[in-house]
Amino acid sequence: MKFAVIGERQQDINQLTKTLRKWCDIHRYTADIFSFGSGNAFFEEYKPRFFHIIFIDTYSEAAQGILIARQIRSMDSQSLIVFLSENDEYVFQAVKLHIFDYIKKPYTPERIFHNLNDCIKVFPEYTKTIKFPCGKKWISLRASDILYIVADNNYTIFKL
Repeated sequence: MKFAVIGERQQDINQLTKTLRKWCDIHRYTADIFSFGSGNAFFEEYKPRFFHIIFIDTYSEAAQGILIARQIRSMDSQSLIVFLSENDEYVFQAVKLHIFDYIKKPYTPERIFHNLNDCIKVFPEYTKTIKFPCGKKWISLRASDILYIVADNNYTIFKL
């Protein structure tokens, strides 16, 4: 997965990056995390549809985050945008830009994990499942959750 983290404070960027890496490690996803200290730095390297999820972490300049999101939306309607902000002042403007979520700071890693679990459902390449019959039921497992499969006589053993 490709993440962009746009933030004003390096410590906030580092905290979010650490949380994203931990979530990717848990779910066995490869993470490419790009961090930017400003919207200008982001747009110098930005290519539409390159990032799966773009986090806009605002500290004092939430209005600047709205401008960044507006510019992203003018070029890319597919990427998911997640706002992280200390106040709710711009939540309605952000929602009008079809953001995926608006997370109030301070946040917990569990809150980010929950958000990422919802985000991942949008990308079918990361949610491939294997379906197989078991008795009268059909079982569905995410392919990324399976470590290995062993055949043992009349049984198939899935190690998760």
